[in-house]
Amino acid sequence: MNKMIILLFCIFLACSSTFKKKLEITTKKLDLPLKILHMNKGNDSTYIFLCFPKTIVYDNHYDITNELIRFNVNYYPVGTNSRDFRTYKYYNNKLNPVRSFNLENKKRDSFDIFYGYSIRISNIKLDSLISNQKIIQSIGNYSVYDVSISKSIKNWALSKINDSIKGQLHFKLYNKEKGFFYKSLDIELFED
Repeated sequence: MNKMIILLFCIFLACSSTFKKKLEITTKKLDLPLKILHMNKGNDSTYIFLCFPKTIVYDNHYDITNELIRFNVNYYPVGTNSRDFRTYKYYNNKLNPVRSFNLENKKRDSFDIFYGYSIRISNIKLDSLISNQKIIQSIGNYSVYDVSISKSIKNWALSKINDSIKGQLHFKLYNKEKGFFYKSLDIELFED
């Protein structure tokens, strides 16, 4: 009888430790304005990147550290597409290129990002969005502007970023137990 109890206890312990070995990633609303990345105007219309803020919350149940190699928006987890999508880590009040960093073991934490889509808009619309706005940052040849979120801006953004181009937010990770692996999240442009 004692052997049976010990065996059941060992099975329970093994199962519970297996369930705990996981990494959970979720998103949460980040109350910051949208950002427009703009290089130069065309004759009638212009391509911009329209970028959305998001807080990424992770809960690392692993006994070892996971390294976040990269995160990006795309249709598929493998590969990046910097022509149509952009992702930036947001800290020190600036958009920063994504570099790998560690998600410490047995820790719950968060970081802020902006992810964006290349869209074509008329020069008139661009002027209405960035008029009276100062350039808040430069990234390469792009000037970055803030755009306050209002109901009309939400409706306009949702009309430009439909489900067929939205993609998913993908995280490429690495740890010594699993090697390389991916986590993907569906995207809600605005979480109200």
